[in-house]
Amino acid sequence: MTSRNVGSRLVLLACGALGALGCGGVGPKVEDYKQYTVTTSFNVQSDFEEDSSVGKVLNLLRDFGDEPQDPGKFVVERVIDYLPTPLDAAASPLSGELGGLVNQSLYAAIPDIVDEVKGFGQGVANTVRVFEVESVLDVGLDAQGRYTASHQLKKVTFGFRDVRLVLEGAELGPVAVPDCIPVEIDDGVLTVEEHELPLPVGSIVSKGINRLVIPAVAGACGGCVSYVDLIATWLQCAAIAGEIAEKIDTVDSTPLVLAACTQASNELSGKLTEMIADLDRNGGFKLKGGASISADGSTVTGGTWSGEYRLTEKVKAKLESGSAAFVAQELGKAL
Repeated sequence: MTSRNVGSRLVLLACGALGALGCGGVGPKVEDYKQYTVTTSFNVQSDFEEDSSVGKVLNLLRDFGDEPQDPGKFVVERVIDYLPTPLDAAASPLSGELGGLVNQSLYAAIPDIVDEVKGFGQGVANTVRVFEVESVLDVGLDAQGRYTASHQLKKVTFGFRDVRLVLEGAELGPVAVPDCIPVEIDDGVLTVEEHELPLPVGSIVSKGINRLVIPAVAGACGGCVSYVDLIATWLQCAAIAGEIAEKIDTVDSTPLVLAACTQASNELSGKLTEMIADLDRNGGFKLKGGASISADGSTVTGGTWSGEYRLTEKVKAKLESGSAAFVAQELGKAL
């Protein structure tokens, strides 16, 4: 195929992905130009906007072990939230003392529980912020000879404590493929104009938690296969219900305290599940990138994406300098 040059510029015109930009009538690709394998290393450390369900969940995980009386005090406060009246009124003034009793049970069963909780929170944060994405940028011509491009997610790799997990194909689920992306090549510089790239963050986080984080932190929960199991193990409801019931009333209230503790466990798991579902619905990037390109157009180096990383409609972080570096190689050729 012959390139179309305007002076020293090769311009690949296209429409905005997923309707994000106007396209001026550019159609789908009918003739190939080049396909690139794009590898991007994301390390997003900028702040996410607050006041969201995601923030609340991450705060809950943080609060589980952030005070000297935790995790016992945290567990007691969650249980009190679900106790019926008048037991809740009787228990509230004793939350600190009850927390100490609960800690004795928790530390006896799980000596490293605070470290486990903090490790779990760190692992969740890592799966959200630090990962590598492999995608394909497909550039071609439409039926009228105009340049058009698409960008397709192919693989996501992330790790926790020196263990790596690769998700690709069916494990990523159905992912939309943005097309009609404006691309420009000018004097050895490749520019990919702003477009959306969907990312199933929820699926990534869920699989990362269950396959990487839990095996690394769940020392007392050898049979745990999900965060639901892990949270239930941490709360130790059967063990602590009798102690709380005896302190606030009589042993006859043990079933009520056990039920309240189970509800608290379900609340934590449910909030994490809601967060993950929300991430899958809305996760993705708004990207604009620039890089150096070889004379024959086969190799792209020194690339950086700018734009936005979105977890939910409200929770977004800017891609700051150095947080999203990429390289690319013509498909089928080694870097």
